[in-house]
Order: sequence, then C-alpha cells, then structure tokens
Amino acid sequence: MKNIGALMFWALTFLLPDRIVEWFYVRAGATVGDDESYWYLGRPFGWKKMFQRWARWERVYASRGFRAIPIESFIRFGGGYADHVVGLRQRRAPEEAPVYYARERLDEEIICPEHGR
Repeated sequence: MKNIGALMFWALTFLLPDRIVEWFYVRAGATVGDDESYWYLGRPFGWKKMFQRWARWERVYASRGFRAIPIESFIRFGGGYADHVVGLRQRRAPEEAPVYYARERLDEEIICPEHGR
C-alpha cells in the first residue's frame, strides 16, 4: 500500500505546473530551515519526515531542470532572516548534474547525528 502512495505522488507531480512544485519545495525547505535555525534546542519530533519531504520535493524540482537550493538559503528564509529564497528558478546547464542538498543533509544527520553540533 505504501508503494501505491509513492506511485500516486510521482504521477501527480508530472501534472503539476512548475510554480506549484516550486511552492511545495520552498515550503518543505523553509520548514527544515526553520528547524535548523533552532538546532541548539534539539530536534523536534518528526524531523526525519521533514527532511524526507524536502528531499522528495527537491528531486521533483531538480527533475524539471532547476538547480536545487542549498540549505543555507532555506535557513535564512525559514528562520525569518530573509524575505525570499536566494537562487530560486535558476536553470541548470544541459550538461550540469543535479546536486541534492536535502539528501546529503539527511544522510549526514542519519550517519552522524551530532554533525555540525
């Protein structure tokens, strides 16, 4: 049943316009950025789900030819230090491979929970 949900998610993302995908990506990234701006207080319940949601929308966003946004931009935006996300809507060069910041960050947190703390 879990695979059906994932299949439906990927099928629906192909139907969504770029602006809607961008909106979901920015919301997921801003949630993680807000969490990261309070890292000294500890991880909230469900932090892994937040990172996974950000990683999922980042894959969709990058699959449309855009550059992924580094976590620092989301920390500034989600933490209330900036009024917009820097680097949004930048297209990748045709030969440029996508960089997945969310996946890298999630892997760091799982392998080394005290990374950067």
